[in-house]
Amino acid sequence: MTLLAIFGWIGASLFVIAYLLLSLEILSPKKTGYHVMNLMGGLILSLYSYLNKDMPNFAVNLIWMLIAVYSTVRIILIRMRTENNSPSV
Repeated sequence: MTLLAIFGWIGASLFVIAYLLLSLEILSPKKTGYHVMNLMGGLILSLYSYLNKDMPNFAVNLIWMLIAVYSTVRIILIRMRTENNSPSV
């Protein structure tokens, strides 16, 4: 197995593990962990697909990654806004 293939399997594993943990309710879509795993899986599989000149998979994984970036940033901004609005003790 080539290093590139191992790289691809790591990305695919991140997607599957993230979905499994979400389904088992170990991860929550309202927390960043699930989205960061999807972001990393999307990044790895985007690079893998690009290097293999597999443009349809490159596009899908890039979009998947961008959705995960959006979701992660959104959760962080909501958390920051909530922390700034909470009364000091």
